[in-house]
Amino acid sequence: MHLAERWQLCCPLQAMRLFNRLLEWIDKSVALLELPPETPPWITPELVGLTIRVWQPYYAEEITPEVAITMVQSVGRLFNILRESSEAICSPSQS
Repeated sequence: MHLAERWQLCCPLQAMRLFNRLLEWIDKSVALLELPPETPPWITPELVGLTIRVWQPYYAEEITPEVAITMVQSVGRLFNILRESSEAICSPSQS
């Protein structure tokens, strides 16, 4: 087996190891995370950490806790809009 063939076999394994180390680092960082005082009480350090852990593989730039909080708040607003729309559509007519 040529060196290039061995490298191709190792690359996915090395990438997975590096990715797992990144996830471990994120988990340790979340344990030390202090949220800004203006963060809504329903956003916990665990939720911020989970958001970073889920979305970081899809972003070239580092997702900071502040960015993760913004992402979670945006999804929260979307859910509120959908809930309110659903209630308006499903409620009996008042006529």
